[in-house]
Amino acid sequence: MTNGEWLILFLEPVEAFLNDDDHPCPPEAILVYPNASDIANRSAELYRALEHQHVLDEVPFLAPAELPFHVTGPSVRFAMHGLRLRYEQSHALKTPSPIIHVAPVVILRTELGATIRVEKPHEQFELPHAPGQLGAHLAAVGDAAQGLLHDISERLERPLVPTLLDDHFQDPDSFAAQKAVARSSDDEYFIVTGQHTHYLLAEPSVPDCPHHEWGKSNAAGVGAPPGPITVSNVKERSFFPSGERHHCAHGNVLLAKSSEITAENRARCCPRSGEDGEGFCEIWGFEQRLCCRTCAFERVCTKVHVFQLPCQALVQIEPAAAVRIPHDTASPALAFE
Repeated sequence: MTNGEWLILFLEPVEAFLNDDDHPCPPEAILVYPNASDIANRSAELYRALEHQHVLDEVPFLAPAELPFHVTGPSVRFAMHGLRLRYEQSHALKTPSPIIHVAPVVILRTELGATIRVEKPHEQFELPHAPGQLGAHLAAVGDAAQGLLHDISERLERPLVPTLLDDHFQDPDSFAAQKAVARSSDDEYFIVTGQHTHYLLAEPSVPDCPHHEWGKSNAAGVGAPPGPITVSNVKERSFFPSGERHHCAHGNVLLAKSSEITAENRARCCPRSGEDGEGFCEIWGFEQRLCCRTCAFERVCTKVHVFQLPCQALVQIEPAAAVRIPHDTASPALAFE
């Protein structure tokens, strides 16, 4: 609403004009620009709110060849790796197994606040079930992701270095514009992985944890219900079965991952992609039993005080002695039995 000199922008028009008195529009959802100078000084804010992809709530994908028609190199603020992920299930009669396809994406953020997603058409990879093939899969996805970033850098005539995932979570504007995990349909997801080229890491950051195996967790009294997951499982959202180093069988970790984000605890959970009522784990929608030490989101999750892991890192303090300390030292008591 404007007369050409002042401008009022309603971020939530339904709440502003249609809701009753019991559900008033929050004041922060109404932006007031009293004069032309204020409009000019806050033009980036105004652009972000009225940008086509923001109003549509959908960001289109571009091929590298299309990119120079939409953005210039100097206007790119930062770049990050990401993935498009499709989750399906096999048509097995008794125990359907998950089928996961991923496609590398590069996310560009411009100085004006626009988000651009770039990917190569027809390039996708299927996550293998055979443990010995995972390394080759991660390497292939990594090569494709790096190749895509190199192609973008050449077309924009500017070398691009991926922003750290931690920095994305700590930047309120960046995270608000692009959640780390966004569900586009019942079986498709968009994942921001920052400097990583996959949501999976090749090896656990903490070696020799016994809780990859349900039997050992159960013997310690912390086995995750309902019991051991012996095959890749759709119902339990576990791609990796018990015994593999990417599987976590610890019941308390499962409880923490599934704990709901609420309006009351959201500040303690720090930035999360999930809505109120959804699980704390960023990838909970398609993977619930992944070992957190093999997840690209490990660092951003273990920095949060409410989320604690039982595994510890072995830190050498002198040639003949060592001490076990929590892997994340943000809290003196992160490990639990």
